[in-house]
Amino acid sequence: NCSGFTNMYAFLGGANGVRASIIPLLQINIAYATVTLISPLLGVWLDHTPHRLATWRYLWLAGVATTFCMAILWTSYVWVGGLVFAFFTQCLTELVTVPRMAYLVEIARDDATRVKLGSIRQCLSFLSQLCYVILLVVVSLVVPLFLDEGAASNTIVGAIAAALCAIWYLTMMPIALSRMFEIPVLQRAPRDASLCSLAFGSLRSSLANMWRSNREAFKYLAVIFCMQNGAASTAIAVLSQ
Repeated sequence: NCSGFTNMYAFLGGANGVRASIIPLLQINIAYATVTLISPLLGVWLDHTPHRLATWRYLWLAGVATTFCMAILWTSYVWVGGLVFAFFTQCLTELVTVPRMAYLVEIARDDATRVKLGSIRQCLSFLSQLCYVILLVVVSLVVPLFLDEGAASNTIVGAIAAALCAIWYLTMMPIALSRMFEIPVLQRAPRDASLCSLAFGSLRSSLANMWRSNREAFKYLAVIFCMQNGAASTAIAVLSQ
């Protein structure tokens, strides 16, 4: 769906279209914005429900399904389906961390243990990503041996990558879920309070207190948030089109 190879860049929809590389960046940041809005609501809801473990399972299974569907890749705008499912995958795999992190205070009673568990989790996360990259490198080298190099070969590699990620996610998460348990309701919501007021009211108070007490920390938090979530890179990409 892009302009031909005579141009320095491929433009979606023809020579007067947008640069193809911008589309995934926009999708990523729209997904981050969606997660930013939903996460406080989900966190407050989890504080007032006895179904934390069930919520974790539902988000995980939905994430597995949408990750499988990311393999919908082909020309003639079929890839848009994969892009839509990539949006839902990013949202679901980010939101599942909310109920998951809620268990940290239940399985670790002191800060030292929480720091230890957090560091182990980070190391294992990077290790799994490294193993996955190595696996994809092997796939990207093997697939062209059976197919002609080109768009079809790259598309099949992308579809296989999505399927392998879904299988990885489907088989690894039950190991953690098997050791978890339902947690009783932590708080009772006031009768006249809505989920939005509880979630964003608490967030607003925390940010206001940080701004009053430590403005430097507030500024660093804002910068790190933009850099980590790719907002700056997306703005540069769009403006330089």
